[in-house]
Amino acid sequence: MLTYHLVPAHALTFWIALDESNEGNGCVRVVPGSHKMGILPHLPSGVNGLSLTLVDPPAPATEEPILLKRGDCSIHHCNTIHRSTTNTSECSRRGLLLFVRTTRCIVDQQVKDRYESVRQAMITKRDGGN
Repeated sequence: MLTYHLVPAHALTFWIALDESNEGNGCVRVVPGSHKMGILPHLPSGVNGLSLTLVDPPAPATEEPILLKRGDCSIHHCNTIHRSTTNTSECSRRGLLLFVRTTRCIVDQQVKDRYESVRQAMITKRDGGN
């Protein structure tokens, strides 16, 4: 289950650094307080895989890098605006991701359907329309 389909949005993501995570190797960047904005409109990012981006992304100046040493853990709310940048170093940035939600969370089918629509458009675009 993906974190974007839950109501109420009572869920957290734990990212445990297996390697140091810094700006050179593409650390996670967050927009503090953005979890209060709810789920915002997304579209395919064009990055390989199933990456999404915001239709109206925040200014990079509003982001804060999450710098971690190996073994450190960052925790953010499931609606926190976050992204990673390109790893421009020779060092990997591996991590272990854990997702925790309350038992009251249920899947919001309307949100899930919108997500799946965007996801399918990404797959179609990636595969050249086939």
